[in-house]
Amino acid sequence: MPGASIQNRTAPGGVDTARPEILPGRLSLRSLSGRDPFALAGRAVPGLDGLRGLACLMIFNVHFFAQYSEQNYFTWPQGFLYEVLRALHSGSHGVDVFFVVSGFLIYGSLTRKRPGLARFLLERYKRLLPVVLVINIPALYWMNATWKEVVDNVLFLDFFGSRLVTFVSWALIYEMYFYLLCCVWLIVLRRFTLGPAGGEQRPPWLSWAVLTGLFIANCLYFRVTPILSDWRFAGFFVGIGLAMLRADPRGRRLFAMIPPGIWPLGLGVLALGCWLWSRDFVGTLSAMSPALALAYFIAFDLCVAVLVASFVNARQAPPAPETSGADHAEPDASKSLPAPTGAATTAPPTAGGLFAWEPLRCLGAVSYSLFLLHTQWGLPLANSLFGAPASLAGLTLHYSLSLGLSFALAAFLYMHLERFYFTRR
Repeated sequence: MPGASIQNRTAPGGVDTARPEILPGRLSLRSLSGRDPFALAGRAVPGLDGLRGLACLMIFNVHFFAQYSEQNYFTWPQGFLYEVLRALHSGSHGVDVFFVVSGFLIYGSLTRKRPGLARFLLERYKRLLPVVLVINIPALYWMNATWKEVVDNVLFLDFFGSRLVTFVSWALIYEMYFYLLCCVWLIVLRRFTLGPAGGEQRPPWLSWAVLTGLFIANCLYFRVTPILSDWRFAGFFVGIGLAMLRADPRGRRLFAMIPPGIWPLGLGVLALGCWLWSRDFVGTLSAMSPALALAYFIAFDLCVAVLVASFVNARQAPPAPETSGADHAEPDASKSLPAPTGAATTAPPTAGGLFAWEPLRCLGAVSYSLFLLHTQWGLPLANSLFGAPASLAGLTLHYSLSLGLSFALAAFLYMHLERFYFTRR
């Protein structure tokens, strides 16, 4: 149901880079301003930026339209516009998009850089904490938070089960659990899973299959922890599986078979997911059988994975044997997904279709800040400044103003707290 989808799960992130040139005659924000404030020129896979931007927009829609669902979005109940707005309100699958992308990128980062345990966790927090502290510390001070609440709202390890002052930031708890899983699997036990450094690295398919099987069994039977029993956590496993397929010499040919021009199908899958969510399709499946609900999420995640692969293949270059990707918490996010020497390393401007549209890519660049602040700052401030709408036309205007204000605030945080992380050498 749309109302229930206000607790969406997502943790936006960044992606890697090469240095594509701005083609002559192509109108863009950079060609107009002569600047590149969001470092878009250094990103090798434009479609991934747009995908994150659209996923973040889906989550913004959930919380914006939740304010007006009781008024039927100022439309005739059950009418066409009502159904469209209800589907827009049901953008909860944006979180699944982020989890798949995160799993895909972090596997490559870990297998390429092979960091130590402390270094890996330090880099995670160096990436996540600046924005978190700016947004959460004032709220923690205002509510006279206890030290336990401060710990849970800064480290995101859910030690004490405290309430979160920025409620969407519980998605970072999922990210941190995923990071801890990677710590054990790919760092502590990497000699057994990845092999010694400098040797031939083959994707650890067996251990991945075991972990995926344990996760499925936990979802359906054991339910040891709420987080690792959540169907949506499957997105991480699907993303890692996609990265392993690209890194596997035998699977690379299958990866390369995914055509780069399927973005309309991907867009249709996202739209269908919104519509199904608005019909409480997941709740119906869950009532019938938890296994069916889990299968639905895995199927959706696989569709997102195919879309991600198509964006990577749009660079018109097969991946190198030692593949990698810089995930959104890596300091070297300015590095590109590797490609063979002499091969093209940048995608054609239209390779990602709508997902390569520059305004959507800008939204993707600031998606982490936008995700965290839109419920804490953006929407409340917009409501205070612009008042509440009283008609469909007013709702449309208020949506534009709220999104614009939230984007401006996110861009400010990105420029001062995030950009240096991706542009430093």
